Amino acid sequence: MAASVSRQERTVSALLLAGLAVFCVWVLAGGRIQPAAEKRNSAPALPTGWAFSAPWEIFPNGRLYEKINGREPLFQEYGVVRLEYTEASKGGQTFDVYLYRMNDPEGAVGVYLAHAGSEGKELDLGSMAESSGGRLRAVQGTTYLELLAQDKAFNESLALDLARGVMGSGLKDQGRGMIDVFPKRGRVKGTLAFNQESAFGLESLAKTVSAQYREGDVEFTFLVRRTSGGDGQKVLEKVCDEIKEFEGKILDFSPGKLAAEFSGKTLLFVADGPAVYGIYGEGPAARLGELLAKMKDRSDGR
Repeated sequence: MAASVSRQERTVSALLLAGLAVFCVWVLAGGRIQPAAEKRNSAPALPTGWAFSAPWEIFPNGRLYEKINGREPLFQEYGVVRLEYTEASKGGQTFDVYLYRMNDPEGAVGVYLAHAGSEGKELDLGSMAESSGGRLRAVQGTTYLELLAQDKAFNESLALDLARGVMGSGLKDQGRGMIDVFPKRGRVKGTLAFNQESAFGLESLAKTVSAQYREGDVEFTFLVRRTSGGDGQKVLEKVCDEIKEFEGKILDFSPGKLAAEFSGKTLLFVADGPAVYGIYGEGPAARLGELLAKMKDRSDGR
């Protein structure tokens, strides 16, 4: 019996010591446990010849500063979940690999556009990609990818090879974001934008993606906002109310549709399925309506 009691006492003592250790960590961390960057040995399947110099490191939201000190607030603004980091080498060149996991595809597009340069070279990769200043940037689904060459000479071919490997194996199942419905044909270069706070001066159009287009002699802005579960009509109602507040003229407001004159241009919207599509430009409403239908139907992004 004495031996049995002794084992029980040792078990209780061990539990108490473990609990005390956790409490001390909690106190020293200012009231909450601060885990170090996690590490994992698994990595996306990469093209032949690539080697990782270290396991992936994971920095959750709130700890990105450990890797990107000073840049974390921008990523938090667009809804970052975590950063995954590693280094990869091939052909004598080593790249820093940053995978930012965002809450939604719009956040990934927003943070990409916040970093993309006007002189960047467009690349055929993911939903959108560019290379500039010794970096490659790309978006696919809810992930924003950055590759930074550690060497002075930036080998774009190697960077593309690495990016295609990472995105092909690790991000291919993330689906399509709003950017994927924006046709490339007729798009004015450098006009793609994520409207975090508002669009056309309307706060009801926050968190939308837009781009300018030319179709014949007509110039217009095409806009998309993601919706869910009947929110499309509610979005249109808010837009309608805000246009009235700014003394715009409502031409038509019916279920799933909105037409208005606002700041000297025509603004048309349709709510369809998981999104609200809009067009804003000069010209007859009928002509812009035709263009809106055409843009909406080009959901393959061509």
